[in-house]
Amino acid sequence: MAKIIQIFTCDQTGSKTVERGEAFARADCGLVGDRYFVENSDVANKGAITLQSIEAIQACNRQLGSDFAPGDFRRNLITQGIELNSLLGKRFRVGEVLLYAWELCQPCRYLQEMLAADLLTAMHDRGGLRAEILEGGIIKPGMPITVLEQRSE
Repeated sequence: MAKIIQIFTCDQTGSKTVERGEAFARADCGLVGDRYFVENSDVANKGAITLQSIEAIQACNRQLGSDFAPGDFRRNLITQGIELNSLLGKRFRVGEVLLYAWELCQPCRYLQEMLAADLLTAMHDRGGLRAEILEGGIIKPGMPITVLEQRSE
């Protein structure tokens, strides 16, 4: 079963990520308390939430001989049991929260420099997803991920 196994937020750029027992996802805004939360905007926050799979993190650690923790990758939701790239262009639910996966995340130089590792190579095409929150609610570890039909834009 595809599910969420961990949740992280970070209140400002450069700060350490903090693991959460739950997070409130607000439609069009983001995760309350996260650095990318945007309120009172005329446009939806398409980068409202990010996802990364534990399988990609484990593969990266094997490739680099490292032991990075999931929070080191600075994504909000850590998933298990689903190929995140296959969600691109699709709507899916995390519990009752409705998300739309609109962009693959590629590793960035900032993260590579923070972790002092060749992440640009090790995480290429497995850096996770950016998603828009279409319907908000509470997200908790253990919640299932359910893929819905493709959304026509």
